[in-house]
Amino acid sequence: MKTPLTRSEQLSGHMKAGRWNEAVAVLDELAENESDPAKRFKYRYTVGVIERDKIGDHQAAVRAFDAALDANVLEMKAFEAIEQILTEQQDWNELERAYRRMLRRVLENDDLVSDDIKALLWQNLGDVYRRRLDHVQSAIQAYEAALQYKPDDPVLLAILSELEKMKR
Repeated sequence: MKTPLTRSEQLSGHMKAGRWNEAVAVLDELAENESDPAKRFKYRYTVGVIERDKIGDHQAAVRAFDAALDANVLEMKAFEAIEQILTEQQDWNELERAYRRMLRRVLENDDLVSDDIKALLWQNLGDVYRRRLDHVQSAIQAYEAALQYKPDDPVLLAILSELEKMKR
């Protein structure tokens, strides 16, 4: 009598055979049952890559990369993947929401994330508001938040000065 395959063996078989939906299902199950955040991140990130590169479902990929970030906020490659997908799709509203979700995660894990990363996220959110959504007041607020982490940044100060002039 043949012993049943482990989940890892099943996953390997699905991936070798190009059965991507089945591989995603196994990875989702592994992630759900995993207590180690690093492993959970790896499973969720892999789902995102499969959804993006093999299945071609960019919305599912964004959801998977988001779930990966929920497991480990420090793994910025997942956020970079989200940013790339949404920028390619020119989905500026969803990109704004993605930055908001990322900033929420960062603020919930404030002691783990560097001030440079916080400033960059706020500045990039400001760029989305300023360049893509034409929301001047929201852009100003995002750039001001970035200045909390980089108070003497000449680029931020110049952008804020320009936006204040536009507001008048």
